[in-house]
Amino acid sequence: MLETADFVIRQDDTAPRMIGDLVDGQGTPVDVTGATVHLHLHGLTVEGDMDLTAAVDEETPGRVYHDWVAGDTDVAGIYAGEWQVTYTNAQIETFPNAGWFLVEVREQLA
Repeated sequence: MLETADFVIRQDDTAPRMIGDLVDGQGTPVDVTGATVHLHLHGLTVEGDMDLTAAVDEETPGRVYHDWVAGDTDVAGIYAGEWQVTYTNAQIETFPNAGWFLVEVREQLA
């Protein structure tokens, strides 16, 4: 049985925004200023993966987010997720470093 999802959104919804707080091993926010960020979702209960563009919240250290757009939540299911950061020096780091978080797109009733 799968664990409870860390983030839940309804099928076809585009709100709320998905937020990630990226921290190092000591819990300190990581400096992602100027970085490129992607939200990768891998279907656990459905076929397919998603590679979604994310953004850096310049006002909150270590915070990134994804604003859903039409089509992102078309397929209901449970996904394993990770944030992939490409720093300005071209180095790549994935958060969380160990494991992933769960995202659930719940089926619409109507």
